[in-house]
Amino acid sequence: MIHWLLRIFRTVRLLIPLPFVFLPAVCGAETLAQSNTVDFQKESFAGLPAGPVVMGQPCLHGDSQHYKINSNGELRIEDHQTCGRLGVLGSMMICFLGPDLRCVSKEGPNPDTKLGAETWFVVSETGVTVGNNTYSWINHQEAAAILPLIKKKAERHCNEVLSLQSTFKRFNGSPSPAGFQSDSILAEETCRPFLESLCASAKSGAAKLGDGSDISNLCLAGTMPAGSVAPMGTVRSVTSGKCLDLPGGQTNDGTPVIQFNCHGGKNQQWRIEPAGNETHRIISQASGKCIGVNPKAKGKGEQIIQPRCTNAPEQLWNIKNVSGGYVFQNTDNRFCLDVPNASSADGVKLITWSCNGGLNQTWSYAF
Repeated sequence: MIHWLLRIFRTVRLLIPLPFVFLPAVCGAETLAQSNTVDFQKESFAGLPAGPVVMGQPCLHGDSQHYKINSNGELRIEDHQTCGRLGVLGSMMICFLGPDLRCVSKEGPNPDTKLGAETWFVVSETGVTVGNNTYSWINHQEAAAILPLIKKKAERHCNEVLSLQSTFKRFNGSPSPAGFQSDSILAEETCRPFLESLCASAKSGAAKLGDGSDISNLCLAGTMPAGSVAPMGTVRSVTSGKCLDLPGGQTNDGTPVIQFNCHGGKNQQWRIEPAGNETHRIISQASGKCIGVNPKAKGKGEQIIQPRCTNAPEQLWNIKNVSGGYVFQNTDNRFCLDVPNASSADGVKLITWSCNGGLNQTWSYAF
């Protein structure tokens, strides 16, 4: 009987007193400090199947949800569900928080926000911020006491992960394309902002971990190996001296990408991140979206646009180190990012063209 109950509790927690009394003792689980946000209502989500079956009854989502953090650094979303006559609390893992108390879900769109998998979640003493919404803690003092514990543990994990990646690259020429993992924290995701800040500090010296280990070989510095994480920076055409630009910082899917006089604004700031198999995404700081070729018009000479980030091949780029900079080759049409006719005019819409090694296909990256 106990074994049967434990199988249920791996998915849901029954909202009756008895299981809360004996479950920790039976499982031998570590007691973690935790804090919840206030409940919020998403009636459009109510009544949909939740997946688990309890005592033969399928569980249905309710219209009330909240976010939860614990001292292990887990960020979860929980919702009140019904399984026949039983009330249950369903829990879904979103991500592990990094040292900056931010993380991004890789589990697909969030049932609360309907936002995509690349949406960042930010935790503070105020609450959990997702997009333009902030969900407040029920007990702010309780949450504030947990945050330093999360930061400390996350920094220790990121130190371990980045040290392993740096060592791997030193002996193999590039970091592990899949990333090293420590308690489900990946260097390419949760530890990415931590690495970006270290790489930014390398402008005036080496990028070092807390123990003094030099991990500068993980920063973008003359090469772009598979798995490299680059901080936000500008992508500049060698031929025109103009920067990759998202006009007006527009967030609409399909917005064309242009070149424009470099000014360092958010619409000219880009993050280059690994996407697996030696490919990279190019993500706008202004919109949070990727650049790529139009899946409906991806021939030679077609314009570069921004869509919502996915793993579609038209959004992925092979980045090759060449004399004077980099070449960005699209993995779908195999053409290269190109300034048409080597134009130096502001507002020229960028395209992909047959790779030819010309300066109008050569780009520098500065952060």
